[in-house]
Amino acid sequence: MKNIDKDRLKAICKVGQGKDCCRYVTCGGDGFECAKNSGISNILDERVKTGTMHAQGDNCGGLT
Repeated sequence: MKNIDKDRLKAICKVGQGKDCCRYVTCGGDGFECAKNSGISNILDERVKTGTMHAQGDNCGGLT
């Protein structure tokens, strides 16, 4: 997973903005990371479908 820079976290990932926050933002040992297109993205998608996750956003194509 790739680290997310501070400016992107607010503008695109919408951290701290409730349901608009991207569901793929995770926190790792080196800070916030993008989990889109990773091994856990399907789990996060399922949690949104079942209503068991507050962050609902799917805000970009992921980091490359």
